[in-house]
This record gives sequence, structure tokens and C-alpha cells, in this order.
Amino acid sequence: MALSAFEKIKVIKYIRETRNGEIFYNDICSVLEKGRKASYSELIEFFTKYVVDNLNKDSVSKSMISKCLSCISVLLSWAMDIDEVLLGEVRLIKVAYDNYLKRHNIDLIEEVDDEIYILDKYLKSKYPVDNEEQVIAYINEINNLKEEIRRLTKELSDQLGANEALSKKYREQGRKLSKKNEEGSKDAEELQRRQNEIKELKRKVKELSKRISDLEKELSEVSENNTSLRELKECLETEKDVLSKTVEELEKTLKGKEDALKCYAEVQRRESLLEFQQAKEEEKKEKVKEIILARLTTGGIVLTDLYNELILQGYEVSLEELYKYINEYKQELNIVSSGLSSSPRYIIMPPSITSNGVFDISIPTDCKSYDILLISDLHISGIDEGVLSDYNKLLDYCVTNRIKIILNVGDFFCFKYPFKTEMLKGLTGSKRIVDKAISKLPSVPGIYQAILGGNHDKDALGYGFDAIKTLTDAREDFINLGYDHVTITFNGQMSLLHSFMLHHPATKFVDPVLEEKFDNESLKQSLEDYYSNCKRRRDDSYLDIIGHFHRSGLDSLNAICNVPSLWHDRFNNGAWHMKVYFDELNNIKYIIFKPLVLNDKLVATTEIVYQKLVLK
Repeated sequence: MALSAFEKIKVIKYIRETRNGEIFYNDICSVLEKGRKASYSELIEFFTKYVVDNLNKDSVSKSMISKCLSCISVLLSWAMDIDEVLLGEVRLIKVAYDNYLKRHNIDLIEEVDDEIYILDKYLKSKYPVDNEEQVIAYINEINNLKEEIRRLTKELSDQLGANEALSKKYREQGRKLSKKNEEGSKDAEELQRRQNEIKELKRKVKELSKRISDLEKELSEVSENNTSLRELKECLETEKDVLSKTVEELEKTLKGKEDALKCYAEVQRRESLLEFQQAKEEEKKEKVKEIILARLTTGGIVLTDLYNELILQGYEVSLEELYKYINEYKQELNIVSSGLSSSPRYIIMPPSITSNGVFDISIPTDCKSYDILLISDLHISGIDEGVLSDYNKLLDYCVTNRIKIILNVGDFFCFKYPFKTEMLKGLTGSKRIVDKAISKLPSVPGIYQAILGGNHDKDALGYGFDAIKTLTDAREDFINLGYDHVTITFNGQMSLLHSFMLHHPATKFVDPVLEEKFDNESLKQSLEDYYSNCKRRRDDSYLDIIGHFHRSGLDSLNAICNVPSLWHDRFNNGAWHMKVYFDELNNIKYIIFKPLVLNDKLVATTEIVYQKLVLK
């Protein structure tokens, strides 16, 4: 039996108030009428209809749909025997989801996409079909037939009700006619009895004669009404027979379609047994690869030790197969092994990176000024319409103001996947983010962006994967500045009046008084230590430009410029326009900074003049 309307309301209320991962079957049953136990099929049918109905609307509750999809996946894994028609209804979820994405012109719904993927993968492994589109077409046709039967059944019920009302009216008219006949009979007997008193009762006889005439007229009208009602009843009974025959034929057609679907599914199940076994083997392979990747990144592995560990976990994999998996990873990751003095230990070696590099900007000898756009801490973890729109605003500003170079001061990417857990997912997810950036981020000919890697960009290095290098190798308009620190020079001169520095420190300098995650004195000391370790002086650079702290600011006294985060700044989201002026000898004369606020476009708020105090 299906859930009642009252039960559906209580189940939805329970799901809405319960966190995903804390929803249990017994708790769902406890809110039903008298605590009855609903079957898995009942709940699957209810959650499926709820998800499909909501995806067909213009707006959806992402959290509710995610929870319902999670419930469907769990209930399917528990159910022993699921009706093929219900499985077809579940497959319609993917169709409704794809239609929703097309209507709204989006790639995915973040809270829903993983659950859709898990459900679709489970259906293909547990209930595989050769032609899913044909199955979905069957289900849609069955739903249409059911809807037609419901409509015809209601129409038949309405006709039967009308027929019953007419029959009742017919019976009432019959009783009325019988009563009129009895009254007429009594009047006739009274007339016969008093026929010897004609003179005395002449007036009464006339009244009785008139009454009899009226009764006969009424009797004639009733007879005519009964004839019309009888004809209408016969007409309705004919329509009833036609509708009953139509319903019977539709039910036969529906049964035939359901039988055909069952036969089709049974044939597909037999033919797909080998494919199911192969899917299980692939699942085992993915788990083994996950374990191997985890060991490669946490101290390395010896094949014999790994073989014994997998045996204990229930995975029978030969040493030859394990070596094959290692070689597959070598195609993507930097894997090294120890020498031949002992059993080789394989380990991921993080790719080598450049720090303290130099990036030169060539300017003409008669150049009076040069424009640069400074941005930092984009923290890109996905490419959606908002990211693309804001990125276009950056390029539009550069085109309008004839800026040819954008300097990004670190944390271009932000990889959310944890290190040491879900390793395979982390590696795949990191590459997916970079691939999307390569293919989707817009570009303008002649405008280049030079990227300094920050602490969040380094997260992918643990997987043996350099995200910044991968991006800059694939796109000509992106330039790799290395990591942590880089010197920006003009015409290759590393002097005070021809260079400045970009830094992305990994440390958070907490102010001991204000308890903010930034302390200027600590930052100054960190810069002094950095220059000392490089055997240089801070005065060797015209300016130190800092990322990482998500804040705007120019400390002209200490020659420090904090670049804002484009999307996550503590003051105003945006960027800085840096206009460098040169004297006749091409030395830096002074710099004008224009803080830019990101709204509908990048807008300059003010101008700040900075000039390095040079002691002669």
C-alpha cells in the first residue's frame, strides 16, 4: 500500500529536520500511522516521486533532494526484489535531473550531483539494462496508460452516480403514480356510493369530476417523464458498457506492456551477468588502487608487504598485478624506487618546484609608465557562472585600461580534497579542477597572467601533481612564477630602481592585541629573515607585494603592499591597479596605486602615490 497523505507530510517533516547521514529506516517508520512498518518499495516509490516532482519545478531544495536521493540508494541496496516498473521510475530521476540542468543552463547542482552519480552507478551495476532509453520509454508509456485508466475510471464512476440518481428519481415517480391511482380509485368508489344522491351532491360530483380530470392529466405527465427517464437510463448503460470495454482493453494493453518490460529486463539481466561481475572486479580494482595510492603518499610501499596487507583485507591480487598498477600510476605521478640492495620501496616524490625565481618585464627605452593589475587568493575550487563573470570583469578592466600583464600573488587554486584520506578521489578531483580552468577560463589576446604558487596551490603536490605548472603548460596566456617568492624585474636589472618582489607566506601572523590573523611587525620581521637568508637586503627591492592575508593595504613607510583577495577579502573584494612611472634613465620614479572594488565591474576608488625613499 502507498503512504497516506498524512504519512507523507510527517515523513517529509522528519527528513527536513534530520541531517544527512542520521536518517534511519526505523525512525521513518516510527512517524507513520500506528508505527506501521512501510516496505522498502513504498518508501522508494515515495522518495522517487518527491525528487522527480521537485526537479520538474523551477526551483528546488538542494538539501531535501540530496537527502531523498541518499535514502533511495540505501533502500535499493537493502531491498531483495524490486518491481521492474519501480526501477524504471527510479531511472527517470536522472532524466529529470538532466532536464533541470538544461532548463537552467548549468553544469551541475553541487549538493545533488554526487548523489545522482552514486544512484546511477548502483542501478547500472545491480540492475543493468542494454537500452536504458527504451526502458524509460516503456515506463513513460505505462505512466500515461495508468493516468488514462484513472481518468476513465473516474468518468465511469461519475456516470454510475448519475445513473443511480436517475434510477432513484424513476422509483420516486413510480411511487407517486401508484399513490395517484389509489386516490383516483377512492374517488370513483365514493361517486358510485352516492350516485343515488345526485341532486344533493351535484356540486360535489362536479368537483370530483374536475379532480379526476386533473389526476388523469398528472398521470399522463408522469408517464411521459418515466419514458424519458427510461430512455436516458438505457443511454447511460450503453455508455457504461463502452467505457467498461475501453478500460478492459487498456488494462490488457497495460498488462502486456508490463509483461514485455519484465521479459525484457529478465533477458537483459541474464545477458548482463558477466558485465555485473566485471563491474564488481572494477570496484575491487579501484579499492586496491586507492590503497596503493595511500601507501605511495605515506612512507612508500614494498610489493610483498602490500600483497600480505591486501590478503588480510580480503583482496587477492598477484604481485604481477600490483606491479602493473604501480606502472599505471607512473604514467601520471612522479614515483621513484629505492636501489637494488633490498626489496624496492616505491614512493611518490613530490615534483620539484622553483622558489625565489625571477620574472622579467621588458619595456621600451622611452617608456614613461607601465600598467600592471595585481590580484591574489582566487581560491578556485570550481568553474561556475559567477567565476566566469568576475573573470571577464578582470579582463574587461585590463582591455579598457590597456593593461598587458596581471600578477597573481598566490593561492590561484583551492583543493578541498583531504590529504591521506580518499587519495584517489583527491587526485582525480584536483586534476578535474585544473582541467576545467584550462578549458573554461576566458582569455584576451595580448593579456597575460603570471601566477605565483601559494600554500593552497601546494596541496596538490602531495599527490605528485603540480597544478600551476599543468595550467601554464596548457595555456599560453598563463605564466608560471614558481612558488612562495619571485623577483619582478624591468629589462633584466636586479637593482633597487628596477625590481620589486612578490611574496606568498604560508604563516599566519596573529596580532597579539587585536587577535587578528595579521600582524604587521611579524610580517616585517619575516621579510627581514627572508632577505637575510638570501644574502640580500630589503632595500635591494623597490617594494614588497604580499598575498595570503586577504586584505587591502599599502604601508608606504615599510614599503609593503598587501594585495586583496578578489572574492574573499576582509575589507573589499577586488584588485589593485599598479601604474609604474620611469624617469629618462628607465629607473622607477614612483608608483600610483588604484584600489579596485569588485561589484558589477572593477571600479577604482582612489589613487595612492608611493615613492621609495632612497638614501644617496
